[in-house]
Formats: sequence, structure tokens, C-alpha cells
Amino acid sequence: FYQSARFYITGSSRKLSESLYNKAVSRDMRLLPFVATVAFNSGVSLEPWLEQALKENPKDARIAMLLGVSGFFREDPEIWKRSKQQINSAFEIAQNKFLFAQQTSQSLMNLGNYYGNSQDYNRAIELYKKALQFRPNYPLGLMNLGNVYDLQGKSDLALKQYVKAIRLDAGQIPLLMLLGKRRHQNGDLLGTIQIYQAVLQVEPQHSEARSALVNSAK
Repeated sequence: FYQSARFYITGSSRKLSESLYNKAVSRDMRLLPFVATVAFNSGVSLEPWLEQALKENPKDARIAMLLGVSGFFREDPEIWKRSKQQINSAFEIAQNKFLFAQQTSQSLMNLGNYYGNSQDYNRAIELYKKALQFRPNYPLGLMNLGNVYDLQGKSDLALKQYVKAIRLDAGQIPLLMLLGKRRHQNGDLLGTIQIYQAVLQVEPQHSEARSALVNSAK
């Protein structure tokens, strides 16, 4: 059911993916933490299942955290405040805090992805920032945050995140090169140059970036 649900997400059928996620959990509750984390990507909350699971095991830190993350679907600032408190409380009882931080970061990141894809950029940014509080040096998280800033036209803020990301992981450079090409195609000369210069700060001998920088300046 999980694989089927992923297919329907790409087909923009949120209702059907939600149905399949629920069906997967109803067949095997052990899948709940994994399925709930993935479901955030498509804007699906498995809150009733999480509430049931937490009643059965109040000391399950991961379930408590996922229930807290689910609260960020709501508009009420008070619910957001309680969600933050619940996540922090779950962190305190987690036995493996390093693993818990990674799981929390990924859950928040997935929900941020949903809001980013829905063009609710402010909410996406807030969730990405929360995710990075738990995993500050997560290159993909920094890239995601940079991408949303870029979509908002905040190129300077975007660039800061990109530079942090590629300093931590040069494997992110190809993604940044693609962004440079996109900016060039959109006629954003300054933005294009900034991207290639950022790559060259980290890898001064990057031949593609050097060539692209020369060509963009023509």
C-alpha cells in the first residue's frame, strides 16, 4: 500500500493516497511511524492512529513527536505552540537522542516539502527552519530552505543556504549548477553569476562552473 500511495501522490490524488496510507497502517500498526513520516510529504496526517498508539504506549517518543508534527497542519498559533512543546517533551524521553533528532528533522522537512509544493512558502520556511534546529548541518535541508527563498525572490538568503550546503556536502553542487542554468534561462544574470561564484568558493577548479561563469558574463 505504501508504494501505491506514493504513486497517487505524484498523480495529485491526495484522497486516494490518504486512503492507502490508512489501509497500510490498519493492516500492520508497526508501519505507523514510517508511514506517518512519509505521509507528511503529501499533506496527509495520520493523527487518529498516532493518538491511539500514544494512548497504548505513552512513553513512545517517536509517536509523541509525530503527533506533535501533525499539529502543524492547523492554523491556530496556540496549537503550533503546543506542538513544539510536545516535540521538545518527546526529545527529553527519547533514549537515542541523535536518532530522534534525525527522525524529527525528517518529519518536519517532509511537511515543509508539502507546503513548499503547495506554494505556501512562509509555512514551508518555518518548518524547514524547525527541521534544521534538530539537524543544523543537513545539506539537503539547507538546499530545500534555499530553494524556497529562491522561489520568493530572496536570492541573497537563498545563496547563504546554498553555500552552507555545498560546504558540508560537495555532492549538492550539481543541484546548484542546475539552478544556475535555470536563472540564466530566466534572464537573471546577477543571480546566475552569484550561483557560479558560490560553487567556485567551494571548488575553485570546478571546470563547468568556471566555464559557465565566463559564458554568463558575455
